[in-house]
Amino acid sequence: TSLVADAVGRLLGSEPMGTGLVGRSHVLVHARSLAADRTGVLFVGEPGVGKTRLLAEVLDLLEADGWHTERFVASTAARTVPFGALISLLPRGATDRTQQIAGVRRTLVERADRRPTALSVDDAHLLDDASLACLVDLAHHSDVVVLGSARSTEPLPSDLTALWASEALDRIDVEPLQPTDATELASQLLGDPVTDELATQLWDRTRGIPLFVRELLLDAASQDVLSLESGAWSLHRDLRPGARLNEIVRARTDALSTPAQGLLELLAIAEPVAMDLLTVEEGVELDVLEQGRLARVEQLGGRWVATVDHPLITEAIAAAIPTRRRLDLVRAIAHRTVEAGCPAPGDALRAAAWFEECGDPLPAAAALAAGREALTSLDLD
Repeated sequence: TSLVADAVGRLLGSEPMGTGLVGRSHVLVHARSLAADRTGVLFVGEPGVGKTRLLAEVLDLLEADGWHTERFVASTAARTVPFGALISLLPRGATDRTQQIAGVRRTLVERADRRPTALSVDDAHLLDDASLACLVDLAHHSDVVVLGSARSTEPLPSDLTALWASEALDRIDVEPLQPTDATELASQLLGDPVTDELATQLWDRTRGIPLFVRELLLDAASQDVLSLESGAWSLHRDLRPGARLNEIVRARTDALSTPAQGLLELLAIAEPVAMDLLTVEEGVELDVLEQGRLARVEQLGGRWVATVDHPLITEAIAAAIPTRRRLDLVRAIAHRTVEAGCPAPGDALRAAAWFEECGDPLPAAAALAAGREALTSLDLD
């Protein structure tokens, strides 16, 4: 118990900088080299992949090299305010946009005191138009190196796109960790190696998203799932997302429209769902989910199907669906599958399981088809 408590304390008490930057050394070297050549950097990736951490690490390296750095964070709340994120750089008495931007340049020169300057904006996709115009000016008409991060799940403002398209800054797409790197991160977070079983389950559920690795381990520790045996952390039951991860998922889905949330719930309990079973309206919502990296569309057995983009999102959404709502969704997809004639192998068996879950009588034709599928696969139960 004390060992697990120590691990929880380590996970909660350490800042993200408290662990080594696993699997990102090549990205850091590249970003630092670009900045040294006076080229900006934009880290782009999905939520939780580590963009903010990379941005901070690059700035720390530049500071160690003698640079002056300015760090800002854009937000939804400040998006409606001109120069919302950069307002502390504005000079007093500036009355128009040209004077304001020129004043920002002067402020940076004064603060830098002849040192090279790097200005960073985390979540730059949330910048207001005035701040974006200021970044464009700094990138093209000053010696300031512009750095930033942006979500790949959100539309990029045209000014940001134009910056990396014009090579004023370099776009670096931040990918999830590889399995070995995710295992190393888990070992660093817990303070000791992890068993192969724990490493496998972490990878299967997190797919290398560093934030998910950390939060799933915290949930596991709080659920008393972890134990330290023979110098390695192991599991005594399967990993399951808890309150922390569920809150992270809700933060990503709360802004969705009601139809989009309904489709995401349907996918979570019935994936993979064949595209031809969706209505035209659901197809439109699927496009929204796919663009937001909450769902994906792929070919499976020669058929286009839709799934939730990440297994932890699937688990968190499915766990939050009330029983009556779940039964309504299961009943709906079961009837759609049967009405379509159970066209793909396995459809009849899945439909039979759904009808059984709802306690509804299974149509005879579907029952016979499910029986044939069960015999073919030797599923005698």
